[in-house]
Order: sequence, then structure tokens, then C-alpha cells
Amino acid sequence: MILKKFFAVTHTSLYESSYKEGELPLLQKILLKEGCSSKVEAGGILENGSLVGICNSRIFLYDNPAGSENRIDPAELSTLEIGGYTSLITALFLRKKEARACLKADNLLRCDPRWANQTRETVTAIGDDHPVFVVSKFSPPCIS
Repeated sequence: MILKKFFAVTHTSLYESSYKEGELPLLQKILLKEGCSSKVEAGGILENGSLVGICNSRIFLYDNPAGSENRIDPAELSTLEIGGYTSLITALFLRKKEARACLKADNLLRCDPRWANQTRETVTAIGDDHPVFVVSKFSPPCIS
């Protein structure tokens, strides 16, 4: 079964990344941590890409470069080749309730070890051949 959505928590925000067959993926900020500010308000949609790149540091939208036969690993792209992106990732989740609880926690870290199991579970659910969610092999997200 193909994963249809997952959630990403940053130091300030909760994002939902979703996929519907035949449509561009959606990367949307759904919640801003209380007392925090951000360039992208809650409800804001990140744009400019047909793939969702998932790396050690952030999640972003991108298009496979023209003429590329195989999908490019997200970590190989320069900042000029990516579309909308999140700030530094704390953890990834399959369940929104767990992601919300993470966002409410104090002292969030980049690749926070408190949620390493949830991140690993999410990366496993995405797999190696998802149609639009692409996990970097060179810079995997927060699973060590």
C-alpha cells in the first residue's frame, strides 16, 4: 500500500505532506507552535515541485531535472534547484496526534532522539519507491 501522508515537525511548525494519485504532492504548514513566528503562516502551502525530498535537515519540493532518467537523490540538489522548503526537521510521524504532541514539547532539537522511532517508522512506510516522497540515501532523515 502506498503511503498517502505523513507529518513533519520543525522547531516552530507542523507540516502535512500528502499525496493523491495524478496530482502534485501537497506540503502544507498546518500548525504554528504557540509563541513562535514564521515566514509561512499556518495554512500556508509550499510550492514549486512534483516530488517531496526528505533529507537529514529539511523537507522540500523539487522537480527531477530535465533529461534525468532516474530520480535524483534530494541531497544532490543545490538550493537553486528546490522549491518550497521547511526549516530544520525535529522528527517525522505517521500519526498527526503524535506530531502535535511533539510540537508542544519543550526544547525541541534537530533530529530529536526522543522521536527517532517515529521517524524511522515513517521512513520505512515511505519506502524506496514511493511515487512522490523521496527519502535521501545520502542524507537520510534523523534515523540514526
